[in-house]
Amino acid sequence: MPHTPTLERLNQVEVFALDLDGTLYLGGEIFPFTLAFLAKLRELGKRYVFITNNSAYNQQDYLNKLSRLKIAATLEDIYTSGRATMTYLLEHGGPQPIFLLGTESLHKQFRQAGFETESQNPEYVVLGFDLTFTWKKFDAACRFIRRGATFIATHPDKNCPAPNHDLLPDCGALTAAFEAATGVTPLVIGKPEPFIYRDIMQRFSIQPHQLAMVGDRLETDIAAGPKNGLFTILVMTGVTSRDELQESTLQPDLVLDKCVDVIPLLTKN
Repeated sequence: MPHTPTLERLNQVEVFALDLDGTLYLGGEIFPFTLAFLAKLRELGKRYVFITNNSAYNQQDYLNKLSRLKIAATLEDIYTSGRATMTYLLEHGGPQPIFLLGTESLHKQFRQAGFETESQNPEYVVLGFDLTFTWKKFDAACRFIRRGATFIATHPDKNCPAPNHDLLPDCGALTAAFEAATGVTPLVIGKPEPFIYRDIMQRFSIQPHQLAMVGDRLETDIAAGPKNGLFTILVMTGVTSRDELQESTLQPDLVLDKCVDVIPLLTKN
């Protein structure tokens, strides 16, 4: 049982930001406890949203996936690093001409909001998870950055989990290549940076201590705690091992085998 101060902080939480892959499901398979967990949160008067750094897919893609898994959600409930990046640009004078390195799904999301995504005179170079990345794109984007385009990365993850415990190079790995080639460090938007959490807190009119981040990654989900003043819960159903947790300087407020284990610790609103 967690210490009393931890439980007191936990029960100040009004909204749970729930990571997806590794927390509620793994790949295309929902965990057997996920639906009961969400139902219990609602029963206790707690609200929740879904949050992911994976910018390969847009909100509609995730809504479709959640629907297939029988998880009820709306577009507004789904916070992606791509959505947060688009929101940031719109709040800073957008839609601007950008050079976007990302999937067709991400391009579609930006185009629907009025962005020109393949500008040859961009104000911003936006780097996401790009399965069609080529040297030609790399060269062009580096030239734009050197000429003064602002460099933005949708998220910092260096690798993305793949089936059979494999890993795919992710946005953070490509970011390192761009930094080496241009000497420019990007503005990073996704977890653990404040942009997504700010949007969630504004939506629900809550303070940082009333928002909990629940996820399986130390460097993004748990790092969001000290960076943003959130309560953090690490679940052991994803990428982090007990050994990695023990060795890390990033420590969550609470460690649970699985997300549903938080339910007995909560009091009803």
